[in-house]
Amino acid sequence: MRVNAVAGERAHRWQAGLAAGAVLATLPWLALGAHVTSAVVLFVFCGLPVAVPLLVLHRREAFVRACVGIGLTSVFLSVVGFMLGLFVLLPSAALLLLAAHADPRRRPVGARILGVAGALLALGATIGPTVFVWDLVVAPAFAEPHAYRAPLHPEDGHYDRGLGDVQELLRGFGATDVVELSGDGIDFLKVDFPEGLSPRERARLKERTEQLPGVEKVELCGASDCW
Repeated sequence: MRVNAVAGERAHRWQAGLAAGAVLATLPWLALGAHVTSAVVLFVFCGLPVAVPLLVLHRREAFVRACVGIGLTSVFLSVVGFMLGLFVLLPSAALLLLAAHADPRRRPVGARILGVAGALLALGATIGPTVFVWDLVVAPAFAEPHAYRAPLHPEDGHYDRGLGDVQELLRGFGATDVVELSGDGIDFLKVDFPEGLSPRERARLKERTEQLPGVEKVELCGASDCW
């Protein structure tokens, strides 16, 4: 009877909570790289297995084995795939390893310590990256554009040496900074201006930018599409 009871025992809710935290900790990073196919593929093969322990909550022993196995595998992947960004799996790996042993039915004192440590880690590993992704991707996408993007003609447009003169010129029309960037094989000037610049002053700045040699057109661009 005892053997059957143990075999049918569910994982404790503390263990389930830490395993769920391990999954949540991967979501901000998935959101950050969702537009990059290679990042999504990496997540499917390396990050998705983190959710496997949640599928065997009804069998405690299988849950523990899954947490330990996938947790150690994630640690290994975090090390060998560091340059690919797989280090983001480390918090999830730690949470799975904590979840495997955070059962108060077997370790009344130790499980409480592991549970508190895991809860703090889950909060930090979820809230921190979420704020980072929000500030880097989400907020700029909804912010009002404060820059002009001026593509340069492939033959005429290069300001490597004369960029300082252009900066001084456009600052007289309200610009705060001018840099030359390159994206998708196109060189362009990024002309920043302050939020408080009036529509009339913005129009004058745009008009003066359009008059620069090599500039083909001038358009507003947000922080997420001005690279």
